[in-house]
Amino acid sequence: MVEEDKCLQRDKQFTIKKPVYSKEWIKLSKEIDAWCHKNKAEYGAGYQTLHDQIYGAIRFVTGCSRIKSLTKYDVPAARFIFEQMISEFKKNRGNKNGRRIYQ
Repeated sequence: MVEEDKCLQRDKQFTIKKPVYSKEWIKLSKEIDAWCHKNKAEYGAGYQTLHDQIYGAIRFVTGCSRIKSLTKYDVPAARFIFEQMISEFKKNRGNKNGRRIYQ
């Protein structure tokens, strides 16, 4: 009995806990992922390029070094950044040849 308790304690000690992500962040990250996959050909950039640009901006604005550690309180700012970037992508890169339009 005592040995079992020691084994259980040792097992708990070495168990890797999965990080807990906010539901809001999971929803937003899925939206970002879907948008990047859908629009990669239209903007002449790969999925990873679009993804990194969006995530980099979110990290910069929220001040969060690990994007998956965003809390539900950070998600509104992250969503705002994502929506602003989509708007800019459409405005600046949404022409047929994929070149930026200068005015």
